[in-house]
Amino acid sequence: MRRDNIIEKLEVIVISLFFSFSVAYFVSLWAVSSAYAERGYRACGGEYLLIAAVFSIAYKAISQFFKYFRRMPWKRKM
Repeated sequence: MRRDNIIEKLEVIVISLFFSFSVAYFVSLWAVSSAYAERGYRACGGEYLLIAAVFSIAYKAISQFFKYFRRMPWKRKM
């Protein structure tokens, strides 16, 4: 099995972080506005825990996808 070099690992980390931040950003738009509508005032609450959880789940899922996608046998035939 072929090992990844530093550039490939860095590319995967940058792409994973970008898409994880994107998902977390859109969840934050919804969660913060929803919490504000519910409370009627701005405050820090559980929506920030939701945003952090969504970011970490998205990062793990995207990283797993790249881990399995890069190891596909059909890709090495090229």
